[in-house]
Amino acid sequence: MNERKKYIFVFLLTVGVFVSVFLFNSFLNKKRIEHIDDLQQEISVDLVANETQFDLLKNAPCEVILSRPILSEQLDEMGKKLSFMEETQGSSGRHFLMVKKYYSLLEVKDYLLSQEIAKKCGQQTDTIVYLYGQECSECTKQGYVLSEIKRRYPWVRIYSFDRDLDFSLIDTFTGIYDLTEEAPILIINQSKYAGFHGLDEIESILPSLKERKEEEEIKAEAERFLLEHDELSLDREQLHFLNFDSDKKEVLIFQYRIGKGEKDLVQIKVLRVDGVYKIIDSPYIDFLHELKSSSGEIKV
Repeated sequence: MNERKKYIFVFLLTVGVFVSVFLFNSFLNKKRIEHIDDLQQEISVDLVANETQFDLLKNAPCEVILSRPILSEQLDEMGKKLSFMEETQGSSGRHFLMVKKYYSLLEVKDYLLSQEIAKKCGQQTDTIVYLYGQECSECTKQGYVLSEIKRRYPWVRIYSFDRDLDFSLIDTFTGIYDLTEEAPILIINQSKYAGFHGLDEIESILPSLKERKEEEEIKAEAERFLLEHDELSLDREQLHFLNFDSDKKEVLIFQYRIGKGEKDLVQIKVLRVDGVYKIIDSPYIDFLHELKSSSGEIKV
């Protein structure tokens, strides 16, 4: 009798453990699905926001467009979430493929938006469209190279698409650029480059990258000079670079917002000579003089 009770106890304990594990896995799967649904909803909202942003920018003046970041900054974050889903749940699940299609659509929207801004405002925009494959031996290396490009030149817009994804957008790219070659394939500023391309090759295709990097460093130094100027007390959020006033990059023009109205924008010109910066012209200085007493001298 005791032996029988022992077997019954072991059986019930085994069933209990099995049921507990089953319920726990069901709970985890439910949470994963809820998380995926949240991601889908979040990307859907981003798509609508991007579309609305696109429409708003059609009528916005270029000085407003170029004075603040207006492209989809959430793309990098969405990409990280997509990579996390792929690592934890695999790349063949239905939910993952659906989110991947949403993300691809968001990338295309952002790509079209950047092209529209470049055309509208005469601004040069460097873009790289990267098509990779699931069974591509060179694609991993190409991905590392593009990550380094992004690190060195953060303004470059890089859009990655899975060529094997069953999606009409991929078919459209294939038709437009006659993509008959194997992955990896790069489309750099509308020109196609098939096969693996190293860092030096991409930099030679885009020679303006190094020049732009030098400009970005000069702009950052000039901006830091203005923000650290004791007498100006500028707000970083309201200060935006407009352009260089000469080919030699000696004079930089910034725009500063002093109020909420459309006319409450003033320019600040900064002279750069041998790495030394000096304010040479600024209606903002005149504005401060009007606010300060005659004894409050502003040294620029």
